[in-house]
Amino acid sequence: KSWYSKSLEEFLDYLKIQKNRSENTMRSYQTDLELLLEFATTKGITRFESLSTDLIKEWILNLKKCYLISSLFHTL
Repeated sequence: KSWYSKSLEEFLDYLKIQKNRSENTMRSYQTDLELLLEFATTKGITRFESLSTDLIKEWILNLKKCYLISSLFHTL
């Protein structure tokens, strides 16, 4: 298990039980948060307190770059 597994699971349970979110919403949150936290892990982050807005901005730029590369391959 990763350093964030338990907290992520608790957050998703909260959304489902307390906020009554749909299964699609839950899957979307889970996917996005796992991608972010895996990216953070590759940058040496092992605690939520170490996440920063700069890291999140870098992750978003990385996603955009990956999307552009993926889109390019689909057009070839």
